[in-house]
Amino acid sequence: MTTKYIVFANSYAVVFPDFMEHKRVADLIHRCFGDSPTSAGFVGGTDLSEPEPFFGFGESISMNLKANTETDSKLLNKLLT
Repeated sequence: MTTKYIVFANSYAVVFPDFMEHKRVADLIHRCFGDSPTSAGFVGGTDLSEPEPFFGFGESISMNLKANTETDSKLLNKLLT
């Protein structure tokens, strides 16, 4: 299964399953916490023995946001490792 993510305020990521839309999750977070999404995409993974095995890629068509690969990958690795 593909995993999606959204980065909010360039400071934290929310990871969720593929069957949920980026826009719907972003709207819920915005309503609850007031933060706006800054990038979005999909979570990719490599060999878990690597120092940073996860990376962000792609884009969210529903929100017209692309992944900020370098920054997003750092946040995803902090969250998932």
